Amino acid sequence: MIRTEVVTDDRAFIVHVHASRPTAAGDLQKIFDDLGHAMDEIEAKVTDNYFHCFQIRLSVEGFDTERFFGSEEGGGYKFTSHDPWDCYSPDFWRAALAEPASRQRVERWVSRYANTLKCAEKAMRSTASLWEDDTTQFGEPLLCLLAVMDVTFVAHYEEFLLLWDLSHQVDIWPAVAALLEHHGERPETAALARIYASVQ
Repeated sequence: MIRTEVVTDDRAFIVHVHASRPTAAGDLQKIFDDLGHAMDEIEAKVTDNYFHCFQIRLSVEGFDTERFFGSEEGGGYKFTSHDPWDCYSPDFWRAALAEPASRQRVERWVSRYANTLKCAEKAMRSTASLWEDDTTQFGEPLLCLLAVMDVTFVAHYEEFLLLWDLSHQVDIWPAVAALLEHHGERPETAALARIYASVQ
């Protein structure tokens, strides 16, 4: 089930995706279908310069919704009323990565985020790229989560560094540091460090 919300104080457009706990093989696929509909809603609004922030907030019954990681972790100040670092149900993504069929859907979902960012670029918005709040790039929390969970997603994270707007004073280094610490020195993380350095 999806529900849209306009937060006027934040000029944010938010799509809530709520799902029952998956118990059958097709349940994960249904959640991905709902996520796809949520992204349709986002893409329909990217040409509207009223909105500064966009989020897809996923909640799955019985699955963890606690913050997995975030650049504001441990801090009390939030830039918007909806913290983008606590809205993506880490346990759902663990379950999705564990099954070959749903893992393919995860890959396609990451590609969908990239396509939406490219769609926003063509829309000539007043702000470069898309944002989830004042300091969080669109898709950043999920891409960070997936890259920490599975080293094969580090390459996707690298691609998004080239799509996101890093010209503003946003501190993305804590996420890169977490990836380096978690996976250690290996070709995937070495390339990520070089890409980050090149955009400074």
